[in-house]
Amino acid sequence: MMKFVIVSLLCLLPFSAGAEEDFRIENKRLELEQVALWKSKLEESEKMKGSEKLVFLSLGLKGMAYWKERVGNGPEVEDLYSTIQSSLIAIPGHATYYGDRINKAQTERRAAMPAATEGELGSANYSIKDGNFRNEETNGLWTLRYLPSPETIKVLGTFLSDEWVSPIPVQDDKLWPSLARHSVEMLAVMPIVKKPTARIEDPANPGVIMPDLKAWQQWFEQIKAGKRTFSFEGDPTEYDLNGPAPKEKLQAIERDLKRDAERLARHRKSSSVSDFVSEALNLSKPSFIAGLIGSLALLTAAVWYFLRGRKVA
Repeated sequence: MMKFVIVSLLCLLPFSAGAEEDFRIENKRLELEQVALWKSKLEESEKMKGSEKLVFLSLGLKGMAYWKERVGNGPEVEDLYSTIQSSLIAIPGHATYYGDRINKAQTERRAAMPAATEGELGSANYSIKDGNFRNEETNGLWTLRYLPSPETIKVLGTFLSDEWVSPIPVQDDKLWPSLARHSVEMLAVMPIVKKPTARIEDPANPGVIMPDLKAWQQWFEQIKAGKRTFSFEGDPTEYDLNGPAPKEKLQAIERDLKRDAERLARHRKSSSVSDFVSEALNLSKPSFIAGLIGSLALLTAAVWYFLRGRKVA
C-alpha cells in the first residue's frame, strides 16, 4: 500500500511542475499584454486634459501597481508604472480632485444619517449616500496611495482629523472605520522618509494593529506649522505642503532643531547633576540616621551601666 502511494505521488510531480510552469508562462503573457495595452493608452491620454486624463490614467496606475507588486515582474512594468505615475502627479489638482469627491460624499452621508433612524425612506436614502461615500473613499484613497506628492500629503493629512464613525453598521454589526483611520493606513504605506512608525491596537477592534493615528496627526500638524518638512524615497527634495520647501524655511527649521537639541542637552545635564545630588543625599541620610541611632544606643547603655553600678555599690 505504501509503495502504491509513493508511486502515485511521484507520478504527480511532473504534472505539478508542468502546471506551475504553465501558470508562470500564462502569468507573464498577461503581464506583457497589460503593459502593451497601457503603453498605447498612455499615448492616447496625451490628447486628454484635467480630470478626464486623471481618471483615465488612474486605472492604468492601479493596474500596473498590481503587476509591480507581484513577484518576478519585468522591468517594463516598473518603467511603465513610473511613467504613468509621473504623468498623473504632473496634473494640477491630481489629489484635490479625489479629496473633493470624498469630502462631498462624506458631507451628504452625514447629513442623511439622522433621518436614517426615523423611517424606511430615511434609511434607504442613507444607505444610498453611505454606499456612495464608501465607493468614493475606496477609489480615491486607493489611487492617492500611489501618488507621492505634496498635494497628496495635504489631502490625506487633512483627512486625519475626520474621526467620525457612523453609528449605523455596514453589515454583520460592523461599523465602517473613520476616514482618518483609512487615510492613516494609506500614509503609512507611502514611500515617505522618516515617517511615524509607531503602531497601536485599534480602539474599536481589539487585536487589530494599526498605525498610531495620534503620532501621524502630530507629524502633520508640525508640517502645517512649518516646523518640519518631508521627502520621498529616491527623491532628495525636501517638501512642504506647497511644493519644494524654500531654502530660507529649511534653514529656519535647521536652526530650530539645533536650538532644541542644545536646550535638551542642557536640560539633561542639569537633570543629571540634580539627580546626582539627590541620590547622594538619599544615600547619606540613612547612614547618618543609622549612625545617630547607634550612638544614642551606646550612650543609653553606658548611662544604664553607670547607674546600675552605683546602685550596687
